[in-house]
Formats: sequence, structure tokens, C-alpha cells
Amino acid sequence: MIFLIFLLLCYYYISADPIMYTCDLIKLTVLGYYCSLMGSFAIDRYFATHYWRWYERGSLSTLLVLAGAESAMILPNVLVGVLNLEGTLYFNYSLFLFMLLQSQNTQAFIRTYRINVRLRQEIARGASVGSYSISKTFQVNENVVVME
Repeated sequence: MIFLIFLLLCYYYISADPIMYTCDLIKLTVLGYYCSLMGSFAIDRYFATHYWRWYERGSLSTLLVLAGAESAMILPNVLVGVLNLEGTLYFNYSLFLFMLLQSQNTQAFIRTYRINVRLRQEIARGASVGSYSISKTFQVNENVVVME
């Protein structure tokens, strides 16, 4: 991936020093990615909670959730990095966007955690006929333990 970015930058000759441009772009992308990591994890746990039958099968299509979550976290950060390095977006604004992204991802993480805790409490109170499943119980308990 880094090599492809380097070739793209050399082809368009965006900067006088494409190696430094590439390093700065990677630095900003990694910073943004770590700010959005909780969101990626929240998306994964959301699908594990609400679509547990499909998720527990472990088919290759569950990898699409991971690929989609990671793409949703990486691509906006690359865009912010490019806009920042091109001078379209000032660094202060990109830091503000990273903080906004972090706050949104924290809210998504907390919301997903609360959903799982509520489901675990409902299961612990007693199962109603037709809604109880050992797989669902295991998945909800796993989500809560992993998120704590």
C-alpha cells in the first residue's frame, strides 16, 4: 500500500520531495486511524450482537464487516491527510476533525457496550421461549467481556 501511494505521488509530482510527502501522509493517516480505532471495534461488535447467527458461522462474508469497518476508518483519514498536506485544510482543522471523530467513535463504542450489557441482563433475568439461544448468550457475554 505504501509503495502504491509513493508511485501515485511520484506520478503526479505533487511535491518537490515525494518521500517526505508520503511520510507526512502516512503520519496523518496513522494518527487519524488510531483516533477512529474505537469506531471500527464498535462496528464489529455491533454486527456480532445484532447478527449473531451469521457472525458465529464464521463464513468468509464476516470478513466483509472487518474490511468495511477498516475501510471506513482509513479512507477518510487519508483524505484528511491529503487535504492537509495540499494546504486545503489547515492542521488545526484536521486536529479538530480527529477529535470530532474520536468523540463520535467513543459514543458508538459506549452505545454498543450498553446494548450488550442490557441484552446480557435480559438474558440473565430469564429467557422467553423462542428467543433464547446458547450461541446468542455466548456472543453477548463475549462482547461485554471483550469491550470491558
